Amino acid sequence: MLSAALLLERLGHDDGATAVRAAVDAVVAAGQVTPDLGGHLSTNDVGAAIRARL
Repeated sequence: MLSAALLLERLGHDDGATAVRAAVDAVVAAGQVTPDLGGHLSTNDVGAAIRARL
């Protein structure tokens, strides 16, 4: 997801990049993470949580 933010930034879509980063930050801060980060969600679930915050 953060790679997508970098791509958006590179293409001149700074507002979109900022929105993606903010959504990822909010999801991680809420503990909505995969098992490798101590959570229980699947990658699909984390993606859905990020999309919901965009």
